[in-house]
Amino acid sequence: MIYLAVYVDLLLEIFLDKKKAIDKIIAAGVLHFSNGLSMTTEEAWERVLYLWLEGEEVPEYAEDVFEKFAITRDDCFPPEIGFTLPIQLGLMLYRNEIDSSEVFHFGRFVTALKCAGIQAKYPYKFFQFAESVVIEISSSRIFGMLNKDVLYQFRDHPKTDFELAQLAVYCALKSIQGKRKWAKTNIHHVMTRAFHPGRDVSESDLCAKYSTRRRFDRIKEALQLHWTVKIYAAHIRGFFFTTSPEISLIELATIGENSKLKNKRARLRRELLEAQAVALEKVSTPIKR
Repeated sequence: MIYLAVYVDLLLEIFLDKKKAIDKIIAAGVLHFSNGLSMTTEEAWERVLYLWLEGEEVPEYAEDVFEKFAITRDDCFPPEIGFTLPIQLGLMLYRNEIDSSEVFHFGRFVTALKCAGIQAKYPYKFFQFAESVVIEISSSRIFGMLNKDVLYQFRDHPKTDFELAQLAVYCALKSIQGKRKWAKTNIHHVMTRAFHPGRDVSESDLCAKYSTRRRFDRIKEALQLHWTVKIYAAHIRGFFFTTSPEISLIELATIGENSKLKNKRARLRRELLEAQAVALEKVSTPIKR
């Protein structure tokens, strides 16, 4: 399974134009995925050169370099080696005589597409689209990880607003949990992430619609039934949750109860210290006769 980063800044858009919004989410997610790939400059140029030989669009700078060297398929496919860079181009890369920044990022992006099993009709245009999306959300890059197959399922099939709300809240919870095995949150925090990140929650109609106790409870119930989310909220402010299969509901409940006990003990200590301070003040005050 391939998981892509879903930036919470894009979640609200799925209610306005689902397909366009999820295309943006996928593009930005692939770019994020590509940034984690280990790849040499030579490997990136090889990937881009291969695309160019196949007739695909590539960065203009790379195209100029390939045309300058008059590279042909025969230069790149010696039978005893397989596909490789022409020697003269490899030497220039080794000597850092070529600006490789955009070509490197594009080559890594194309590799990420392949690893994720995503078909892009025009890889370079999709790369440029991904970069524009990331620039658009540069002020806040909070994200949660989601299986790419879920994104395609939502993009390519009809979904109700309630189902879209589940997707948004699930991604919000994933972003709050991060790399931890569990987390504690509240309705306000989740609604801000899911429906209007970075702005006053009251400005979002969707947030007002789903932040009522009854409707939010329906979303939580759906997430527990269909999204394998576990939630514990017995006599506490907010709720504990986990999206991790490693944590059972019993373990989550234990975490919640231990947290409540710790809070009670901390409150008891504060009350004892306050009582002691008041008592000492009374003792130290001279008694008037």
